[in-house]
Amino acid sequence: MRNVPVYYAPMEGITTAGFRGVIHGMYPEPDAYYAPFIQPNLKKVLTAKEKKELLPEYNQGFMLVPQVLTDAPEEFVRACHALFSYGYKEVNLNLGCPSGTVVSKGKGAGMLRDPEALDRFLDGAFSKVEGGDVSLKVRLGLTEEDDPMEYVRIYGKYPVKKLMIHPRFRSDLYEGKPRLEWYLRMAEYLRQFDTELCFNGDMTTAEEIDQLLDEHGELIDSIMIGRGLLTNPALVRTWRGGEELRLEELRDLEGKMREMYLAKGLGEANTICKMKELWVYWGRNFPEKEKAKKDLFKAKRMAEYLAATAVIFSFDKGY
Repeated sequence: MRNVPVYYAPMEGITTAGFRGVIHGMYPEPDAYYAPFIQPNLKKVLTAKEKKELLPEYNQGFMLVPQVLTDAPEEFVRACHALFSYGYKEVNLNLGCPSGTVVSKGKGAGMLRDPEALDRFLDGAFSKVEGGDVSLKVRLGLTEEDDPMEYVRIYGKYPVKKLMIHPRFRSDLYEGKPRLEWYLRMAEYLRQFDTELCFNGDMTTAEEIDQLLDEHGELIDSIMIGRGLLTNPALVRTWRGGEELRLEELRDLEGKMREMYLAKGLGEANTICKMKELWVYWGRNFPEKEKAKKDLFKAKRMAEYLAATAVIFSFDKGY
């Protein structure tokens, strides 16, 4: 087994500061967390709410990397300098978000629509960013008609600290298998540069990680996992030789997450909504509990939610 750094992928609305605190307290194995993106403007880099998500005092005990979503190089430069002033050493630029509302504004994966414009953006950004490193989280392109190598040749022109490649086109969304062959071609070209190459996409078991690294480890310096870690928060621990996820600890994690949301003042209804977002992933561990999961997603009151989780976890009473 080859041990490489593992990064927790950003998941908008889920991997918040509160979530990171709870997860890291129980599963400290990931080497860094990448925060969901912020969208700065020339008037303000961080809102008061975003400061409570990103300032170091709200993210103690682990490495956090902020992520920025913008199509304006001057906004990106300003955001980088502000984040570096808080003590961060790296800022990540989002070139991969496939959301329709994001792409339609020419941001995220939408920045891959025009390679020349992307080149101008990166030139404007890298020529002015000082005081820290810039990493990129990218997709292959917008559609299969795009040539991923055209983008790679652009990335190679700049001092990119890390390149997280999610080997899907924007049109793939999260469907189908990652296009590993494209990742390998891109990585082979990028090996000539001093850039950390990070594979991102659909790793759900320790065996899958081992197979990927055994077969292609010479082109993979690190890996980034999102949905796989949400489904199985012990995935990195297991891959590194520790025990597999236990029912009891997932039950404890559910309780701590629920208590965290309630402590933040979300209220019963909003807390249930946040917990349902997590159960989209946790529920994959319980294929035999379909009825209970349906009851959970229909729940509108905490008593109904707790009754459903009691059945899923196979104990008689809720918390």
